[in-house]
Amino acid sequence: CCIRVPTAAGDAAIAFAAPSGSGKSTLASAFVRRGYQVLADDLTVLSQRPGGDVWALPTFPRLRLWGDAMQRFQYPAESCERVREGMEKYAVPLAEGFGRTPLRLAAVYHFSRVDDERYAELRRVHGLDGTARFLQAVYQHRILARAAADGRPAHIARITRMAGGVPQHWLLAQPSGFGRLDGLVEHMAGLHGASSAAE
Repeated sequence: CCIRVPTAAGDAAIAFAAPSGSGKSTLASAFVRRGYQVLADDLTVLSQRPGGDVWALPTFPRLRLWGDAMQRFQYPAESCERVREGMEKYAVPLAEGFGRTPLRLAAVYHFSRVDDERYAELRRVHGLDGTARFLQAVYQHRILARAAADGRPAHIARITRMAGGVPQHWLLAQPSGFGRLDGLVEHMAGLHGASSAAE
């Protein structure tokens, strides 16, 4: 998922990277509820500019949410299309909550779930740690590496350059549930110099 955040240096994007079902879209919904815009859900398309900056491109104006998140954020399931027949996951269309402008990617939050709140954390990761996590977040990176016309080493080098073009990498480990979401949104936005979407 990718979210637009206003910062002192202008609007920027922050992305959440995690395996499917980890709660990225739920976290994105918590941002939307506080006035922020989504650029992408499930898959974020990135482009590295000649100067090295990485930009996030808008994708589809929707969020895909499980039934419990639909209830939490008061989205009417009966008016939303199911992602798959028989699955309690829905595509929620976004209007004002969708950003249509490419933005510089300020940070990637490498997101995971923990069973015990004592193991919750939010901390910066640097160098090889951030690069390795970024590589794991690239969609089907192993298949892409095998398919790369210039070979696996060049593909890995390309991803490494892109990881280096993202100013901040964070490790975000949180327990399941909705209780901490509002505080987490406020804290994350504050890290980028924007305490509210209206600023």
